[in-house]
Amino acid sequence: MIQKLIEQKRKLKSKKPNFIKQDAHKKKRLDKNWRRPRGIDSKIRLSFRGYRRKVKVGYGTPGVLRNKDSQGRTVKIIRNLQDLEKSEAGEALVMSSGVGIRKRAAIIEKALKLKQSFVNLDVNTYLEEMKKKFEKRKAERIKLQQSKDKKQKTAEEKKPKTIEEKVELSDDEKKKLEKEEKDKVLRQGI
Repeated sequence: MIQKLIEQKRKLKSKKPNFIKQDAHKKKRLDKNWRRPRGIDSKIRLSFRGYRRKVKVGYGTPGVLRNKDSQGRTVKIIRNLQDLEKSEAGEALVMSSGVGIRKRAAIIEKALKLKQSFVNLDVNTYLEEMKKKFEKRKAERIKLQQSKDKKQKTAEEKKPKTIEEKVELSDDEKKKLEKEEKDKVLRQGI
């Protein structure tokens, strides 16, 4: 019975028109996604012949097949590990696009342990790509840290030395430096 409904759904979807916003085919600035026509003289709103079809109840899929994939399995969107643990064996798993790389890796590893697969991604190739990305990021972070360390060392070398280190200065210069240091201490106290 479900197979018959799936075939019926395919036929209905093949006849379904492409619903786009009114005048979206004329104007580039308008998006192609559907918005209900609201104009007072809108021919689409009034369902005139020769104009685009508008969204109606009759274009929907049969209620039994709603939220199911092409094979009749229930689609379950996975956003975290709890969603994966709650999923059942016969469901089609879909990884949410909003999941970050680290959480996605944890979800994929858990799915491999549970022997479940995802509809929208190939697990093995994705894990390899992620490992490469992690290694690349790690190398970039190490390079960045090394460059920061070099900059810090050069900055420390360029710092003005304290009075004790500047022994070769004359007496007048030593007094000026001492006075500047005392002024700094006094300013900090205020």
